[in-house]
Amino acid sequence: LEGRTVNGAPMEAQETNWGEFLYNLAELRCIDFRTCGRNGDSHVGTSFVNWQIMNEFAEGQQRIYNKACKRAESHLIRIWDLMSVPLIQGTLKYAHINDEKVNPQGKAWMSMDDTREKRNAEGASFAAAILPRIHACSPDDAEVLYES
Repeated sequence: LEGRTVNGAPMEAQETNWGEFLYNLAELRCIDFRTCGRNGDSHVGTSFVNWQIMNEFAEGQQRIYNKACKRAESHLIRIWDLMSVPLIQGTLKYAHINDEKVNPQGKAWMSMDDTREKRNAEGASFAAAILPRIHACSPDDAEVLYES
C-alpha cells in the first residue's frame, strides 16, 4: 500500500502501528482528493479527516475526564467512521487507475515504479479493507466493488 513508508523509511524498519499508518495514509490521500486543510478544500496541509479525528479524540478525552464515559462512546464511533475515509479514497483511486475504459494507459496518479500488478494489488488491498463496511451499508454496492 502507498502508506508503506513513514518519514521515508520502510515501515518494517520502524515501530509503526496501524493508527500511524492510517494517519499517514490520510495525509497521502488528501493530496490526491484535495481534502487537506482545516476546511478540507486544499491539496496542502494536514488532511481534513485527521483534523476531525484529533478533535474527536480531544472531545472524547474531555468526556472521560468528566466521568461521562457513556457519552465518550459516540466519539469512538465517529473516529472509527472517519478512519474509513482514507481507505475509501484509496479504493476509489485504484479503481480509477485500473479502469481501462477511463484510464486506458493506467497513467493517472502513477509514479515511476508503478506496474499493473502493483496497482492491482494496491487496489485489491484497499477494497478488501473497506468491503465489509460497504457490505454492511449495501450488499449490492459491495458486490459491484468486489467484481471490479
